[in-house]
Amino acid sequence: MAAVALDLEGDRLGPYRLIQLIRRGGQGTLYLGYDDRLRRRVAIKLLTRPNSRKLRKQLVHEARTVASLDNPHLVKIYDVVLVPPYVALVMEYVPGCDLEQLLAVTTLSQASILSIASDIASALASARQRGVVHGDVKAANVLITREGRAKLTDFGISRDGSAKQEVGAGSIGAVSPEQLRGEPLDVRADLFALGCLLYRMLSGKHPYMEADDPAVYQVHGAASPLQAHALDGSLIDRDLRQLVDALVQRSPDQRPGSTQEVRRVVRAVRRNIPMGAGNTLLDEARPWFRRETAIAEIASAAAEGLGGDSHARSGSLLPLWSIRVAGGVGLLVALAIGLGVLLSSPTQVQVNEAVVEIAEPGVVPELVDDVWLQAEVLAAARAIDMAFIFTPENSGPGTTLSTANVAPAKSPDESIDISLRCSAHLCVLGLTREQDQQRRYQQATLLSGEALPQWREVIRGSTEALYAR
Repeated sequence: MAAVALDLEGDRLGPYRLIQLIRRGGQGTLYLGYDDRLRRRVAIKLLTRPNSRKLRKQLVHEARTVASLDNPHLVKIYDVVLVPPYVALVMEYVPGCDLEQLLAVTTLSQASILSIASDIASALASARQRGVVHGDVKAANVLITREGRAKLTDFGISRDGSAKQEVGAGSIGAVSPEQLRGEPLDVRADLFALGCLLYRMLSGKHPYMEADDPAVYQVHGAASPLQAHALDGSLIDRDLRQLVDALVQRSPDQRPGSTQEVRRVVRAVRRNIPMGAGNTLLDEARPWFRRETAIAEIASAAAEGLGGDSHARSGSLLPLWSIRVAGGVGLLVALAIGLGVLLSSPTQVQVNEAVVEIAEPGVVPELVDDVWLQAEVLAAARAIDMAFIFTPENSGPGTTLSTANVAPAKSPDESIDISLRCSAHLCVLGLTREQDQQRRYQQATLLSGEALPQWREVIRGSTEALYAR
C-alpha cells in the first residue's frame, strides 16, 4: 500500500486527533495522535486503503494477530480504522528516536548494540510463538525508548509464515534470500535481518551491500566474515562474531533455527561487560531523542484537560479546532498562554553563511545547496524553540530570517555555523553553535545517493543534538 503524502496535522480521524507529523516513508505516513476517549497519546500510521475487500479483511486480520502479541519489546497495536481513502493503524506511541536516525549520527558502543540485540530477539521470540514473521527487521523499525530500551515496530507486512510471500516484500537490506524468491518464511528470515543489522552496527557496513553504492544488494555470494574490531575500536567477542556470521548465511539451513541461540550468546557476551557501563544505550541515544514541537505539546496537554469530544463521528475527518465551544475556547486559551510564554523572551541567533563544498555533481540530491541547507537547519531549530529569532551574518538592524514580529537585539545571543563537505562517496555535515563563549560542535555523515528525506532526518537529528540541554 502506498504512503499517504497529505499534511493532515490538526485533523481528526474517527476518535483520534492528528497532532504532529513524525515522518513519511515508503510504508506509510506516521503521526503523533491523541485518543480522546482514553486520554493518551498514540502513533497513527496512515496507509492508502486497499480497493479489494479481501485485502482489507486480510489487513484487519493481520493487525489482530499482531495486537495479540504481548511483549515489552513490541510496539502494541491498539486499533485499525478504515476510513476512505485511508487505513489507519493506531499504535502505542514511543517517545524517543528510531535506530536508523541514531546510526546516522553516532557510533554505538558494544554494550548498547548488545542491549538492542537482546530486546529485538525477545520480540522475535514472542512473534515466533504465534507463527508471525515480521519480514522487515531494519533499523528504522527499531525504536529506542526514553528508558533506554528497544522496541520493534511496523509489522505492516507480517504474514503467517506458511503463506507464500510477495517476491521482494520488505525493505532493501532487510530481506533474506528466500524472501526475495517469494518462498514461505519462518523465524530464520527475521534472524537473517537481525544478523545484517548487528553486522552493520558493529562494522558500519552491510554484509551484502556495496559500501560505495548502497543501492546494490547482492546476496548471491558469501558475506565477508565480521571484522575483529567494532567501529568504536573495541574487540568483538569471538562468540558474537561467530553468531553474526551464522545469522547472515544465505541458506536458512545454515542459520540458527530459533531465537534461543541468539539470546544465549548475547547474554553470555553481556556478562563480560563491566557493570559500571550502566545503561549506555540511554546515554548514547538521549541527545537524539525526538523533540515534539511546542504546539504539539500544548495541544496534547489541552486535549488531556478537555477530555473526549462526545459529538465526534467515527470515521469523520474534522479540524482539530472543531470541538465544543467551551472546549474550543479552553484550547485556544491554552495555546495563547503557551505561545505567550514561548515568545516572551526571544533568542537572537546569528546565522553565518553556510559553507558547501561538493566534489562532483550527483553526490547530493538536486535541491541540496547552501540556501536549502540553511533553511532545513533553521526549521529544525525553530521546532525546538519557537522563540529563536534568526539574523543573517552582517545584517542591518531589523533584518531577520524568522517570521516573528520582534526586532533583533543589537548583538546576537548566540551564533550558528553550517558546513557541508562532500567527496565522491561521502558527505560530512558540520554544525557549530557558539553561546556565552562556549562552542558546541555536531557532525553527521551521509553516503552519496541518500534520498532527500534521509537528509532531512539527519539534519533534524543533528540540530536537535546541537541544542540538547
